[in-house]
This record gives sequence, C-alpha cells and structure tokens, in this order.
Amino acid sequence: MIAIVSLLAIGILSGLNIPNKLEVKTSFSAGRPWHQIVFQPAYLVALFGSVTGYGIMILGMTATPIAMRHVHHELGSIATVIQLHVLGMFLPSFFTGNLISRFGTLKIMFAGLLLFACYITSALSGTHFFSFAVSLIILGVGWNFLFIGSTALLTGTYTVVEKAKAQAINDMTVFIIGLACSFSAGALVDIFGWYTMNIALVPWVMLSALSLLWLHKKTAKKT
Repeated sequence: MIAIVSLLAIGILSGLNIPNKLEVKTSFSAGRPWHQIVFQPAYLVALFGSVTGYGIMILGMTATPIAMRHVHHELGSIATVIQLHVLGMFLPSFFTGNLISRFGTLKIMFAGLLLFACYITSALSGTHFFSFAVSLIILGVGWNFLFIGSTALLTGTYTVVEKAKAQAINDMTVFIIGLACSFSAGALVDIFGWYTMNIALVPWVMLSALSLLWLHKKTAKKT
C-alpha cells in the first residue's frame, strides 16, 4: 500500500509547477530581537493556540488506546478509532485554507476550540466504542482548525528575514508541550482516569478561547 501511495504521489508531484522565487536567507541575527517578535499579542495568541491544539490532541490520542483497553475494548476496535481520528485530523485540510480566507483566522481557531469542547463532552458521555470514535473524530477536526489557524496567524507576525527565529521558537515550544503530553498521557489515565483527565482540559480550552477574544478586541481597537 505504501508503494502504491508513493507511485500516486510521484504522478501528482510530476505535474506540480512551482515558480522559481528568489530565496531570502534568514538567521537569528537578522531583524528584530527574538523577544520583540515573541511578545507581540498576535504571536503569543498564535503560539498558545498551537500549544493548545497540539497538546490536547496528543493527550487525547495517546490516552484513548489506554482508556479503551482499561474497559476491555479489542485491539481491532482501538485501531479503528485511531484511524478515524487520523482522518479527522487531515481530511479537513482540503478546505481549511478556504475557510480561513472566507471567515478569518480567529474564527476558525475559535471553531477549533468549540470542537475541543465538543470532544470533551463526547468523551464524558461514556466508554462505549461509539463514544470513543466520535470523540476522536471531533478531536482530529478541532486540532486541524486550531493548529492550521494558529500557523496562519503566526505567519503575519514576522518578516521574511525573521522567519528562522520566529518559527524555531514556536516549533520548539509546541513540540516540548507535545512531548510532555505524550509521555504523561498514560500516567494521567492510570492515576486519575479517563473522565477526570478530560475534565481537567476544560480550563485549558477556556483560557485559549479568552486569549482569542482578547486579541480580537485588541485588533478591533486599532481599526
């Protein structure tokens, strides 16, 4: 199957025409100091949105198989739930960019947070297969909206020569949080349980939503 997908990718990429552009070299010494970039309101909100999206998604995705085994679901059922989750993560990418262009970055990020709230609600509805499946699909779509929206917001906070330092700080922070959530998922489910772990995510989602509202008001005042 991997070979077939690779061959299809070769056919698609062979027809891709990317115009040549002058490549601008970037470095950590170019442009503004890193702290002037990072402490912009839009950068902070974009970073927190990415951290929230990645952290909650990895926590839910990693904890789900463990929680499902605790309630005696078969490995086949667990695999199906994770497959559905991955589809939820990446299928929306075909139209997320168009949604951002039409409705704006902050609205799509907020939609991602609403989907995270729906994920938590669904996760608390029970431990049967349907509950896990629906929860993980919603979690995947929520991650897609929030993470892509946050990435789009981030790109407007730096110049071309500042790209290296701006993206490096963002990516390092996001993946540190993702790593921490991945390693802690099993312990959280084992110590606190599936329900408590998800309830504990509510303040995180609410804080991220408040940051979006704060940036929206701040932007509205400038206009």
